[in-house]
Amino acid sequence: MLIYKVISLQQATATQSDVPLFLFDERGQKSLNAGNEARRRETRAAYCLLHSLLVEHGLIAADSCPQIAHHEHGKPYLEEYPDLHFNLSHCHTGVAAIVSTDGEVGIDIESRRKIKEALIHKVCSDDEAAAIAAADDPELLFLHLWTRKEALLKQIGTGIDRDLRPLLAPDNPILQTVALESHHLPELDGYLSLCYKK
Repeated sequence: MLIYKVISLQQATATQSDVPLFLFDERGQKSLNAGNEARRRETRAAYCLLHSLLVEHGLIAADSCPQIAHHEHGKPYLEEYPDLHFNLSHCHTGVAAIVSTDGEVGIDIESRRKIKEALIHKVCSDDEAAAIAAADDPELLFLHLWTRKEALLKQIGTGIDRDLRPLLAPDNPILQTVALESHHLPELDGYLSLCYKK
């Protein structure tokens, strides 16, 4: 089973519960309290979306409050449900959650923002950077590439600990074992990418 859902941040915060829906380890508590108030609201909204997705598909009971723990590199998991894999993402326009019973997953959502040239050359291959420079909408193409790379890294659970430039190269062996799916989200002025086992 593979399910995911994306909603606007406005919709997510309107339905956000004040009741704790998960128990969090120390790392989880830090992530809930990190950043400014807007960032904390996004993080809480993403966990509310995850809980509703799990309940909606009968994967947990509506009144359950599962424990969120973290792997060595920071990827969260449900301690009592080792066969349920999930990932979350949020930006200033939306939140996204993905759940799988078939292996690790990654998801990334990003909304449009000004992209600095230095960032493009830090995370994109020469071919990708050239394509961005020639694109009708360079920011949108960058978001497409960035979310694919981020979703892939989140799926394998390492975080951004490597050179991102060659990550989407056709000869990357990781790409033989996973599927990458991307969606332009005009209503959120952004992009969404998912990564899951083939």
